[in-house]
Amino acid sequence: MKTKLLSALTLSAVLFAACSNDNEEPADNWNGEIHLTTASADLRMTKAAPDDQIASGQQIGLYISEDALTPAVTYMPNLAHTANGSGGLTGTTQYYPETGSGVKISGYHPYNSGLADVFDFSVTADQSVNANYYNSDLLYSAEANYARQKTAHTLTFDHLLTKITYTLVAGSGSPDLSGATVKIINTLPTVEFDRIAGTVSAAKGTVTAITPNAGGAIIVPQTIAAGTKLIEVTLASGGTLYHTVPTGGVNFAPRQQYNYAITVNLTGISMSTSVTPWQPVGKQVTAEMD
Repeated sequence: MKTKLLSALTLSAVLFAACSNDNEEPADNWNGEIHLTTASADLRMTKAAPDDQIASGQQIGLYISEDALTPAVTYMPNLAHTANGSGGLTGTTQYYPETGSGVKISGYHPYNSGLADVFDFSVTADQSVNANYYNSDLLYSAEANYARQKTAHTLTFDHLLTKITYTLVAGSGSPDLSGATVKIINTLPTVEFDRIAGTVSAAKGTVTAITPNAGGAIIVPQTIAAGTKLIEVTLASGGTLYHTVPTGGVNFAPRQQYNYAITVNLTGISMSTSVTPWQPVGKQVTAEMD
């Protein structure tokens, strides 16, 4: 199941008048700018890093081209736009082609300023810090055609990686869970990402322990072999308990969220698992043309 990351980015665009029309009054005050914003009037305010908005200071990269067999206009590649956390995006203003054509746009997050379009991307080990969690969330908006129009165009972003969430419940022996910590261990942290095609390679790198955010942890898609310790629960008393992958292993698929209900007993832990599509990071990012 492919989950669309509706981090809706609103694209407002107005056609820029041709040089030959410099003396004409612009129609509707529409000057051709492509305005980008993120919609978020009802952003959740929680301790967890929100999945329903592009956070303040986060950057996306955009690729824009003229939608024509023989393009007359070219755009700078990998255009950076910065979110303000409440719906706004700032970046170098772009315009629709004067030819009357529409445009094709693709995008990704987080922004990478490097020249290579294929590069290694790694999730961060300490995702308890919101910025590290955001920077671990690899998103991609597939190239699509956007006609010249004054109304909003919406960019739809997919999560390319995998999310793990958990809940802790005291079981046999009623262990004290106050101050307990959880880590996701023995997962590979890196994939090769193609920001043009929106593809990722098989997981690679050195196994890493990930400290989750309050809202969960992001890992790269991969298969974990049976018998591997995957989840580590450390009690404030100093005891450490592990969940070991059962027979058959576990395949962490992209764009999916794995929800673990962990029962902590004094002698060990047990758990149940459910898998759901990873829901939209944003409400719908809308772009308004004015």
